[in-house]
Amino acid sequence: MKLWIIGLGIFFCLVKPGIAEAVELTELMINALADEDFAKREQAADALVDFAAIRLVGTVVKLAEAAKNHPDPEIRKRSDETIRKIYDRYELGVGKADFGWQLGWFLDHDGKTLSSYPMILKTDEGGPAHGAGLRPGNVIIAMDDVDLRGDDSRNQLVKNLAMQSPGVEIRFKIRYNILDYAFQLYNRDKEKTVSISPVPTQRQPDPTAFDKKTFLAWRTRVVTPN
Repeated sequence: MKLWIIGLGIFFCLVKPGIAEAVELTELMINALADEDFAKREQAADALVDFAAIRLVGTVVKLAEAAKNHPDPEIRKRSDETIRKIYDRYELGVGKADFGWQLGWFLDHDGKTLSSYPMILKTDEGGPAHGAGLRPGNVIIAMDDVDLRGDDSRNQLVKNLAMQSPGVEIRFKIRYNILDYAFQLYNRDKEKTVSISPVPTQRQPDPTAFDKKTFLAWRTRVVTPN
């Protein structure tokens, strides 16, 4: 397969294609996983992972079909490996840039409905988030002036952060809650905007900590959403 497929994939990530065009492009990139050139195979896999940012379900569904039914055993194998890469990036948050934090959910009630914001569970000492003064219990209210409140706030933020590049400054509006050992929150109303420049990621998925049941549950949930 030609390198233009990879460039087309990046272009479509920006313009958000229709369903028919997206399906055709996904199939082209999956077929490129069997290219004789190792670099082109890797580029195709990376393009599929990037494409999942705008079309997660469709990309994983086509890869799952290829992993199960494609006549080429190499494509079956590499399709399965690419699904794992998508899981690592969009579920575990292993992307191109590292912010030095682990994220969870903070339940938020606005007086009418119950929703959530992403909340920092842990920061790596010496990492970008820790250096910006962020600590466990801090709630992320907005990213670049876009409010993050929603039912799936943490996962949406992880998905957005996975597409960021190292060194690019991003503004976050933070509610400076303090989380103590008993998970009690203090200073709820203090808010501040901070800028963080992520560093190149050095974290890799720990194969000894990989939970196959959790991965398969995620894959099933994505492929067959309610």
